[in-house]
Amino acid sequence: INSLISITACFVSAALAEYLGLSGVYGAFLCGFILGNIGPKSSLLAFSAPLSGTLMMSFFIYIGMLFNVRFIMNNILYIFLLVICLTIVKFFINIISLKILGWKKRIAVESSLLLTQVSEFAFVLINIYALGNNTNPNFINLIISTTVISLSVGALFIVSIKNIIDKS
Repeated sequence: INSLISITACFVSAALAEYLGLSGVYGAFLCGFILGNIGPKSSLLAFSAPLSGTLMMSFFIYIGMLFNVRFIMNNILYIFLLVICLTIVKFFINIISLKILGWKKRIAVESSLLLTQVSEFAFVLINIYALGNNTNPNFINLIISTTVISLSVGALFIVSIKNIIDKS
């Protein structure tokens, strides 16, 4: 019954967030955050794992269908410039934030290097933005392309950084 109550709470939170002008995804996230921190996490995770995998697969199929290879080929330099700029800006924001929190310089730099890629959450944000606005499709393609390339390059970057950290 805990599982049924949890899934109901998730849907109610999503609907309430939509009603308040926020996104249903955000409402569901907040509900999951709250449930994960007040209840028996292991039973909730066991219940939601199959559903989570299916929903995640559906989400990335959707993103894959939005991914426009022709747009990337026509704008490759602009997209890579944007990826590089975002990576550098995120790197320095992370270092500054971690140093303010009192982290040692080496740990702050290593952690910042591992956190430089654009997050998958960008897909959620651009989807929410596009639903509520009459948005230029090129802008949507730019954000999706930048995010996909950042995630792809970021995965290789993370493996390289981990190897360097392990050797030092």
